[in-house]
Amino acid sequence: MTNKDNTRFAKLSGDLWANAKFQMFAATNPHAAIIWVTALSYSADRYTDGYFDTFTAMRMFAATQDDLDALVEAGLLDLTEDGMYHIHDYEQYQLSKAAIDDISAKRSAAGKQGGRPKNIANTSEKTNQKANEKQNKSKTKAKRKQTKSKINQTQSKVKAKKS
Repeated sequence: MTNKDNTRFAKLSGDLWANAKFQMFAATNPHAAIIWVTALSYSADRYTDGYFDTFTAMRMFAATQDDLDALVEAGLLDLTEDGMYHIHDYEQYQLSKAAIDDISAKRSAAGKQGGRPKNIANTSEKTNQKANEKQNKSKTKAKRKQTKSKINQTQSKVKAKKS
């Protein structure tokens, strides 16, 4: 999720502080609990869908291998076959990159409509047709007027020559 200035957000349950599993984990592994929250933030900001590697965890989150092992043992992180870490159930609670891209595309398309009606193609076509008809009538009137004026000028010249 993002707001108007493109700051991205991760969802964190409002009652996480009261969750018995998390309370017990945080009491025995306070640094690892902070690493888990940091990993959520990182994943939302970088659109990683909850995946990160050991280097990122240790370098960017200041995690130790003990922290990561504790998170895996508690079921807060999963270790993938290729050695990556994945935040357990990330997709269940957070928006995936594909979902964010889809929302962004829909919002962009809606913004391009600029408040125009949904059936803009039909409305636009009808509006253009009416405008063209009106303009054609106006052009026809102008040409008739011009033609009458030329006829009058020619008639005046003919009369002047006869006199």
